[in-house]
Amino acid sequence: MVTIQDVTMGTVASGIVELRGVVAMSPKFLVSQSSVGRCTYGVYLSAPGLTETAPYSGILAVDRGNDATTGSGGKLYCAKLGEEPAGGEIPDDVMPGDVLDVVGETAYFLLDFCGADTCGDLQCDEEERACHDDETACEADEHQCWEDCSADRLPYVESKTRQRQLAYLTKMEKVGDERAPLPEPHALTAEEVASLSSAADASFHDRWGGVKVRLRGAAAVPWSQGTVVNYGNIVADTDPGEGVAKLQIGNDIYYRGYAPLDDACHKGPVFADAATTWQQIDGFSSLDGCLWTLQVVDPCADFLPASGMCGARTSCSSEPQPGSE
Repeated sequence: MVTIQDVTMGTVASGIVELRGVVAMSPKFLVSQSSVGRCTYGVYLSAPGLTETAPYSGILAVDRGNDATTGSGGKLYCAKLGEEPAGGEIPDDVMPGDVLDVVGETAYFLLDFCGADTCGDLQCDEEERACHDDETACEADEHQCWEDCSADRLPYVESKTRQRQLAYLTKMEKVGDERAPLPEPHALTAEEVASLSSAADASFHDRWGGVKVRLRGAAAVPWSQGTVVNYGNIVADTDPGEGVAKLQIGNDIYYRGYAPLDDACHKGPVFADAATTWQQIDGFSSLDGCLWTLQVVDPCADFLPASGMCGARTSCSSEPQPGSE
């Protein structure tokens, strides 16, 4: 039988594998929507029987769902999770702790354009500046390089390092009705934290990509408008005592644009203090586009202190207490 560790360590040949009894670590979420309306969904998985996450113990499984439908103004929209069938092999109602049997194809993933040109190297050269400031100055196929030239440029260089995944699923079925206990996130050492956002540390990302980990003592780096959160994303200084070592904290898993504005669990988190320092942040080390990021599942449980929208609520997996929202 193949294990998650066999896949993430690269000890099995590329191709179709079956994983039995693995544990869901996240709900189903929208990974990407293409320009032609292809909707790809994902769920993070863990090896079973762990009390604490470990190297090579996690992986992101992705699968194509139903194509987007046309909404108002001709815009394409993927399914509203929890309200509309999303399709694909990942069950719409999968939740952390569900025990699963999965069949899919191993993948070592990186978008083709990551690190393919100078945009994304944090150096805004004259050509990039001209294009950024005036779209008519852009060459064919050149985009306005906000990554290097905007006030809120990339927090670090685009990665050329791949992430192990399980893709093209043909099966994901729940096993039994009981949920397994979730392992505690591994608390990263200072040396490990230094590699979280590395664009080139393939060894680290092979070990910890797709694994839920714990980051301690990170401090907010305010965006240009002075806020901690911008479009749901946070830039954190992971080593505040020694200088700025930036890491993007993402909302890919929990954010739903169609959720009510007061939904603490599916809208961007709120931190009123621009100098917020978190005792800990739990999340998955994972590629988001061309950046290695930390992706949070639960803004009420995975941030300490939690999002200000949570009030007395300590988890999105439980009902809010009276007066907490």
